[in-house]
Amino acid sequence: MEKALLISHASAGLITLITGIVAMLTPKRLKLHKPAGKVFYYTMWYVVMSAFLLSYMRSNVFLFLVGTLTFYTNVTGFRAIAHYKSKIVKINWIDWSSWIITIVLLAAVQYLLLSKYGFRFDGAFIVINVFTIILIANLIQDMKLFRGSRSKKEYLVAHIGKMGGTFIAAITAALVQNVTTDPIWVAWLMPTALVTPILIYFSRSVKNGAFWKKQTKPTVS
Repeated sequence: MEKALLISHASAGLITLITGIVAMLTPKRLKLHKPAGKVFYYTMWYVVMSAFLLSYMRSNVFLFLVGTLTFYTNVTGFRAIAHYKSKIVKINWIDWSSWIITIVLLAAVQYLLLSKYGFRFDGAFIVINVFTIILIANLIQDMKLFRGSRSKKEYLVAHIGKMGGTFIAAITAALVQNVTTDPIWVAWLMPTALVTPILIYFSRSVKNGAFWKKQTKPTVS
C-alpha cells in the first residue's frame, strides 16, 4: 500500500509541477492560467493528503510540515482569488477553520520534531523551524486579510504569494526527498531562491498598477 501511495503521490506532484509552471508564467493569459491553476489546486489536495499519510507511515516530520504548509497556502491562495473577484468580501468559516487547523498542525509538527530530534541547533531541526517561523509569520499577516476590509489589490497579491508558496513547497519536498545535497539546506532553499523573485515581480506589478495595463503599440508618424 505504501508503494502505491508513494507512486500516486509522486505522479500527482508531477502534475502540480507542470500546471504550476504554466499558471505561474501566464498570469495575464487567463485561458491558460485559470484551467492550469484549477488543476494545480485540486491535484495539490491529493498531494497534501497523501503527504500526511506518508509522513505517518514513515515517521517523517519534514513531510508532515510540508503537508501543513501546502494545506494552508493552497486553501488561502484559492480563497484570496475568490475574495478578489467578489463584489463584497465575506470572510467565513472556511477562512478561519483553515487558519485554526494550521495552528493545530504546527503544534503537532513541533511535538513530533522534539520527540524525534530533541532540542538542538543543527541539521533538520533548524531548517524545519525556519519554515515553521515563515508559516507562523504568514498566519499573523493573514489576520489583516481576515478583517475583510482590505483593498482588492491586497487579495490578488495574497493569491500570488500563497499559490507561489504552495508551488515552492511542492518543489522543495520533491528535491529533499529525492536529491542529496551537501550541505542539506541547498535543496531546502534553492526553490525559494529561484521562484521568489518571480513572485515579487508580479506582486509589485499589481501594487503599482502595471499588472493589468495593456501594452499599446507605438504609432508611426
